[in-house]
Amino acid sequence: MMRRYVDVVLTGVQSLTHLVYASSYLRHRLNTDDAIDGIRLFVAPTPELLAKFSEAEVRGLLPADERLTTIIVQPGTPWWRGLSVDCVLLSIGAPGTRALTRLLRARRGRKPLVVVVDEGIGSYGNWRSRRAAYRRKGGREPEVSLRAAAVAGANAVVPDVRWSLYRRTGGRWFVDPVVAAEFRLHLDDQQLERPSVVYLTQPWVKLGVMTVPEHARHLAHLRAECERQGFAFGVRPHPLDDPDLYRDQWVMMKRSAAEFDRRIAQASLVIGGSSTALLNIRALHGSRVMRIGTPGLAGLDRTLSARQRSLLDAVLPPAVDVDQVRSMLAKG
Repeated sequence: MMRRYVDVVLTGVQSLTHLVYASSYLRHRLNTDDAIDGIRLFVAPTPELLAKFSEAEVRGLLPADERLTTIIVQPGTPWWRGLSVDCVLLSIGAPGTRALTRLLRARRGRKPLVVVVDEGIGSYGNWRSRRAAYRRKGGREPEVSLRAAAVAGANAVVPDVRWSLYRRTGGRWFVDPVVAAEFRLHLDDQQLERPSVVYLTQPWVKLGVMTVPEHARHLAHLRAECERQGFAFGVRPHPLDDPDLYRDQWVMMKRSAAEFDRRIAQASLVIGGSSTALLNIRALHGSRVMRIGTPGLAGLDRTLSARQRSLLDAVLPPAVDVDQVRSMLAKG
């Protein structure tokens, strides 16, 4: 009897957490679809991913299942030829329009099943919040508006399935247990040696919204408050941050994501802004967290969409001023 495979084309992966979102869908499909014998996964990695992580690291975050065959697509390889009738385009954040076009041409107009998975808090935004995010990363008009509109439009009409960590039903937000379980599989075995506070940074200096001296004063204030209360102060830099900003800090850095670091999950307090990492750490591990407003950057929260604000407010405590860290720590 001929074996029946589903061919899955994975596009848009730029980080390890993106791989975990995708892996949760693959594992779910393997465990629940009795009509298939296996999955052939074609990973079309972005240059950003290959610049930071090896193929072994990529494979290490995919399900270890003999029914899954993973093919890392090399540049220039015509991966879209010869795929099975059962085909899935699995895309991060938004449908991979270039990959979809190639699949439609190769399959003579037959549309694959299009599954869009989380990219982070950006997945819950709209075109205005995406445009603001692209601007913060250095984009200029009219390119940022056109790009934001294209992503929003594609997300509105193309996906057949949305595979997300957070789902809203009846006006309430819920954590999807299947996606959450996939993240928890990768929690490492590191341990803290003393009560600690961890600060999840944002790349404000690189984005031009804080100067180096302002950033240094911000860190020094947080550290002093934590150490005054008897806590070690650790910093988990954002991937886009300049490491030189933290030469005098305890840097809690691994190649893996913050969500996989047990030290962060079990810290006495995790401090951060309205970020994906803080949101996920609270939702996945039940960690005690504090959401702070960054001095001089209150206007950034106004660029969030109503849906993003709703999700953040459902999972995280209200944002407070950095000066309230002392009273938060004193409560134990």
